[in-house]
Amino acid sequence: MIQRLLIASAFLVACGGPSTGPTLRPADPSTTGTVTGKVRDRSTGVSLSFATIVASPAGTGERAPENTATTGGGGEFEIPGLKPGAYDMIIYYSDVDVRWQRIDVKAGDKLALDIEINASGGEPQEVASARSHSPTQTGSASKGGRGILTGTVVDQASGEPLEGATVAATVGLMINAQIAVAGEDGQFSIIGLRPGTYKLSVFYRLIDYGDIEVSISNVEISGGKTTSVPIRLDTSVRAAD
Repeated sequence: MIQRLLIASAFLVACGGPSTGPTLRPADPSTTGTVTGKVRDRSTGVSLSFATIVASPAGTGERAPENTATTGGGGEFEIPGLKPGAYDMIIYYSDVDVRWQRIDVKAGDKLALDIEINASGGEPQEVASARSHSPTQTGSASKGGRGILTGTVVDQASGEPLEGATVAATVGLMINAQIAVAGEDGQFSIIGLRPGTYKLSVFYRLIDYGDIEVSISNVEISGGKTTSVPIRLDTSVRAAD
């Protein structure tokens, strides 16, 4: 139950909660630009969900709802309705804070960014690639000494990836869980874990049955290293007659 509340809270935060203000008209796409892309961990190639992407008007540091997006399960994001001009792209993920140099957005343009960050921190960020424009982009990570947990959630019998499976890493109470959701390829990653011994709780919902759960104990996370844990779930269970 606590795990479900955490996911629901994250959804409300990402969406800004219930709206009580005036309804905003969508910007005319012919007079504005859009920034899209995917965010991945540079060392593993794993897509990073729940990263916060900000297109901040150059030099302002502004972080408003209309210029902010949160990556989905496959690391994808989209920020539409940007006025033409220069923007500082900022990526937040766990303890990693990556500040890129400026990109240029043009009216009617759709700029696609392929973003790779050192999700464990500690290393300077490499230049990412951008399709449609080729601005010079660099950045730096704020903290090191943390570890990365990655893995793939698959069906035990067929080996098929289980998109949407939720993985929670905890030390002690579930309320302090760090959570990731498996993408369409079944891959997940949790970045910025403090070194230590973790318990993994994996949840997957079956139609006409409900949630199935598996726990994995004694997963060791080391600072500056990536730990990979393959997870197989038995989805052959059926609701009782």
